[in-house]
Amino acid sequence: MIRLGIAGSSFNPRKKDILLARSLGSEIGKHKGVHAFVCFDHESLPMHAATEIARESGRVTCFASDRKEKEAAEKMGLRAVNLNLPRLSREIAFIKSIDALVVCGGGSGTLMEVTFAYQMGKRIYLLNGVKGSVDPFRGRFLDERRRLRIIPIDIKDIGRVLRLQRGY
Repeated sequence: MIRLGIAGSSFNPRKKDILLARSLGSEIGKHKGVHAFVCFDHESLPMHAATEIARESGRVTCFASDRKEKEAAEKMGLRAVNLNLPRLSREIAFIKSIDALVVCGGGSGTLMEVTFAYQMGKRIYLLNGVKGSVDPFRGRFLDERRRLRIIPIDIKDIGRVLRLQRGY
């Protein structure tokens, strides 16, 4: 089972970005052997993707920081886990739980998750078409240690991404 994390924009996402995130979720949900993980944030692009994955396959887990977030995620049809941790600790637990990370735009919080993934040796895929803080690293490395290149992808590349992860 591939554990695929989805991180990204949570502040005022554009309508076209929401549609792209939902398409991402729908495409991920079609593939067997994939379980997706997101961190709770009401209107985030990862949450839009997660609701589509839940609709397609049900294989998605939402990490919540408290009981209120867990209940809200469950009302959205997601399996939620209340980690009862402050946000920074929740993000570390999120990244430790996944094999690879798909990034949909995002700001400083997403950049932090990308940095954790990079440090932990997790592959990072950057979804084309959504602008965010990770864009300067598209197709590049985060630093001169050159651990892992951040790989730009389109929705149609999800099958290839999953094949890469199976052979990783």
